[in-house]
Amino acid sequence: MREAAVEHYSRRQVRDIPLVTVTVTEHRAHRCRCGGCGRVTSADMPGKVASAPSSYGPNLRALATYLLLFQHIPVERCAQLIADLTGARVSPGWVSSVLV
Repeated sequence: MREAAVEHYSRRQVRDIPLVTVTVTEHRAHRCRCGGCGRVTSADMPGKVASAPSSYGPNLRALATYLLLFQHIPVERCAQLIADLTGARVSPGWVSSVLV
């Protein structure tokens, strides 16, 4: 069987964006009891982690700020858009809090 010589080829390019999803990073601060004295100590959370059990990170806050200030999208529609695009069910109250 002989190889055929390539004379020419056609090409097509498809541009798309990656699927936008929320990633969750869990931070755990362990508490340990000393076997000798019984004293309990606990680790600190990283400095940029909020004190609440669950919070939204800086990229989601930046998206909300961009939509509100640059695109002039109303607060409730901004919350719905973020939920539709990322799956993060943010409240209108949270969206309005990013401007404080």
